[in-house]
Amino acid sequence: MAKIKPKRKAIFIYRAVSDAELNDIANFGLRCKPGGYGYETVKLFALEHNDADSFGKLNQNYDNLPFSVIKIAIPGKVFSEAFQFEADGMQAISIEEKCLNLLTIIY
Repeated sequence: MAKIKPKRKAIFIYRAVSDAELNDIANFGLRCKPGGYGYETVKLFALEHNDADSFGKLNQNYDNLPFSVIKIAIPGKVFSEAFQFEADGMQAISIEEKCLNLLTIIY
């Protein structure tokens, strides 16, 4: 009889996105934008929904644009190899462009 492997707990990350970025994701998937202010090879995400919301509010202070927070499933291997750091007092994670196609947008 085959041994049943237990399911791994899903890992989620979050990102505050403008309407324009949300439309771009719908058309092209997650991708880095050329000329992205030093983020041409990585994309930044929050580890908690509340932090993504806080990042969105901070950005909104500068651009006055409405934003949404999206939830993204990330494979454990990608998560463990990603660079984690603190930004503005919140936990963030940087995902390399080559791994973005491995992420799954939940909402």
